[in-house]
Amino acid sequence: MWSWKGIGAVSFHAGGIRRRLLVWNLSLFGALLFGLVLANYFYTERQIKADSFELQGEIASLVAARIDAFISQKIERLSDSAVSMSLHPVGSKEQQLIVALLLKNDPVFTDASMMDAKGMEVIKVSEKKVYMPSEYSDQSGSEKFKKAIQGGTYISSVYTSDRAEPYVTIALPLKAIQRDIVGVLSAETNLKFLWQIIGNVHFGVAGYAYLVDGQGKLIAHKDPSLILRRTDLSHIHEVQEFLHNPSARDPTPTNDARGIFGTPVLSTYAPLRGLGWAVILEEPLDLALADVKMMWRFALLLMGIGLAVGAIVIVWGANRITRPIQELHGGVKLIRSGNLDHQVEIETGDEIQSLADEFNSMARELKTSHSTLEEKVAERTRQLSALYDVTAMVNQSLEPQPVLQEVIRKITGIFGFDVTRILLFDPEMNELHLAASYENRPELWAQVSVIKRGQGITGRVADTAEPMIFEDTRKDPLYRQLSHTKAAERVGLGFLAVFPIKAKTSCVGTLLCAGHSPRSLSANEIGLLTSMAGQIGVAIENVNLFAVMSDKSAALEKLNVELQEASRIKSEFMAAMSHELRTPLNIIMGNIELMRDKVFGEITESQQKSLTQITHHSKVLLNLINNVLNITKMEAAKMPLESTTIDVEEVMSSVKGYTEQLSRNGHLQVLWNVEPNLPSLTTDAVKLEEILQNLIGNAYKFTPQGRIEVMVRDLKDEKRIEFTVADTGIGIEKKDLDKIFEEFHQLKEAHTGHFDGFGLGLNIVKKYLALMQGDIRVDSQPGVGTTFTFTLPYSPSVH
Repeated sequence: MWSWKGIGAVSFHAGGIRRRLLVWNLSLFGALLFGLVLANYFYTERQIKADSFELQGEIASLVAARIDAFISQKIERLSDSAVSMSLHPVGSKEQQLIVALLLKNDPVFTDASMMDAKGMEVIKVSEKKVYMPSEYSDQSGSEKFKKAIQGGTYISSVYTSDRAEPYVTIALPLKAIQRDIVGVLSAETNLKFLWQIIGNVHFGVAGYAYLVDGQGKLIAHKDPSLILRRTDLSHIHEVQEFLHNPSARDPTPTNDARGIFGTPVLSTYAPLRGLGWAVILEEPLDLALADVKMMWRFALLLMGIGLAVGAIVIVWGANRITRPIQELHGGVKLIRSGNLDHQVEIETGDEIQSLADEFNSMARELKTSHSTLEEKVAERTRQLSALYDVTAMVNQSLEPQPVLQEVIRKITGIFGFDVTRILLFDPEMNELHLAASYENRPELWAQVSVIKRGQGITGRVADTAEPMIFEDTRKDPLYRQLSHTKAAERVGLGFLAVFPIKAKTSCVGTLLCAGHSPRSLSANEIGLLTSMAGQIGVAIENVNLFAVMSDKSAALEKLNVELQEASRIKSEFMAAMSHELRTPLNIIMGNIELMRDKVFGEITESQQKSLTQITHHSKVLLNLINNVLNITKMEAAKMPLESTTIDVEEVMSSVKGYTEQLSRNGHLQVLWNVEPNLPSLTTDAVKLEEILQNLIGNAYKFTPQGRIEVMVRDLKDEKRIEFTVADTGIGIEKKDLDKIFEEFHQLKEAHTGHFDGFGLGLNIVKKYLALMQGDIRVDSQPGVGTTFTFTLPYSPSVH
């Protein structure tokens, strides 16, 4: 029995089975119902639209046929008059009387005229005025005359009068008895009579009709004001369809376009082929589908009722399913509280009963395992603690002997082995040597301290790096086959286990464990011993690495001392040599200057040329010696930095003087772009000038023709001043940019003899800038030129 109380029970926690069953089933049931309702709605809507289109098409065709018949009747009436007039002479009073009777008897015709065979009006009658013969006109050029005189019936396009009423002009030929055309009868026809025909069209809930001409202009509608406003409907979809296909019925009735009043409509049209007009029928979409919407609301109501009934049924079914599950849930709570004797009684004869049986079996097993769980946890905790202790031991010291002995003691205390030994591999002797051990009878093991690798069980484990365990050595044939010393037999051992001690991928020793009685190691014990052996391997590897690093550190320290001594000797030698070379070179240059000043007498022109070359090369050599001396001082950390507050413009003025001496031959254009009002710098002015001279000298050296530009600007945000030396010279290959600041490095072009130098200038520039807390960068492209840019701080920071 289900109850409303059961329905309320569904509101328990969000993950409940009943709630999910209700949600899932209601969702599926609701989706199915909604799908059926939606499909029925669209099917009914489509059928109603199809029926409406079919009805509209029939009505439009009937209205079009009626209008066509009405116009044909007027044409026939006019034709009868034309036949009567053809029996009388052209322009006779009889013809005038027939025309007057036509207008009087048929008010649709408001004006009529007759033209002779040449197109001249001979009769003209109107219900609004009386025409005098002087008002007759020549119509020979008009369309109505041209078509009618050839025997056809002319119907003009719709036009409006001054009262905004629609009109058409109809013209017919006048044929004599001999079938000759003797004139044309024309009449203006008022279409106002169509308003009533169109206005009487009603269908559906609020369907209506209207009439348009071949230009999409409104001719007839139930609302005359729309006609009087000369409404243009060419923008309406159905009218556009008619204008594109004026001779055929509407192939695609519309249900999504807007009608004459701007609202969505169901619409179609039927053409009047002879007149070029069309009857348009429209019905507001919301009114046409009002019944469908009512049906939709009713269907939604039924769907809601169905969902409510479905919810009741689903809750009832869910209670049947979840009640035994709740009993299982209660059993779980009892077992969780510690009552392991509880058994769930469920007899449903299905999968839930099978689940309950499995649950009861699990509870019994849980009770059994719970009794031994604490012992296992304690044992596992003891083993993990032992592993932690071993790990801590092997990492606390780089002295292997005491550490290994302590590890042996720990392993023996945990597992109670009678014999525990650690043997380490000696790669030079290819032997395992005893490193630490514990034996309850040491005298029996004293002779076994060295084992060849690959020999016996221990040697085999060291060779294969795989553990070997013999639970009963007396009964294991593999032990008898592999044992080399038969030590276990001599000392009466019944159990033997050997584990490899690994360091990275190689085996560096073995851990041997033995006992007098047969023994079986558990998987946890084997894993613990393997982990301990691994930690011993890590310790051995650390000791070996420490020994190697100690040896290498000592060797590197000795080599560093030797390098420092060699550098000191080189620097002192270079400084002495530079000094010794500079003194005689200065004497040579002084004597050459005296000779060039003719102190020793007159000299010839060739002698003057030779002295000039000697002076040039002496300066180059002196510059080289000075550079070598500067580099030697910087390497020996004896290069002083004489910082003072300097005016950048004064430094640049001095550099300009140096540049003018270089550019005496005038083969290069030098441009100076120094920003005015530069701030002062606190730096070594002499070294700054030497840096600029080196860079400008290089620019002259490697620029055969073109220009050199020197720029200085203030980097206010960085509190630095930027110096730039740019040339249009030979440029530098990209691969050489990182090398040009090295000592004695020269570009390959410098070896051709066209560009002299020794490769020290840029090295000195870089070292000076490092000393002055500056930086430098270079941009270059072969064949285009090179740009050196360096910056200096306003004031160097104090280290």
